[in-house]
Amino acid sequence: MLREFLGEIFDLIIPPRRTELLLRDITLEHLQGLRDTDGALPYHTPAVTALVWELKYHANRRAAALTGALLAEELLALAGEELGRPLMLPVPMHPARRMARGHNQTEVLCKAALSSLGRAVEYRPD
Repeated sequence: MLREFLGEIFDLIIPPRRTELLLRDITLEHLQGLRDTDGALPYHTPAVTALVWELKYHANRRAAALTGALLAEELLALAGEELGRPLMLPVPMHPARRMARGHNQTEVLCKAALSSLGRAVEYRPD
């Protein structure tokens, strides 16, 4: 109750982004329900677009957790128990772009997926 009240006050002082507001209502079950017959998420759906933008441009923790959980499910479905611990390599980005953005979204996604898999996450920066 107090947390919700403080959240509303904070939203009045610093209004959230439109994509951030959309992301608040997205659940893992909602995203799974949006998948098409191939298992892909439709990018032009407002919820999916908000998820991608919040992860890519703002390193939003909730977006990272949701996409990490989806990626972890896919990895488990593809690899099963046969391959062991997954190896995920984030795509490097140009140093100037990284400095401007403040993060590399593929690193954020890899960390979230490995965390969702319940594995020990080891991160070694460039």
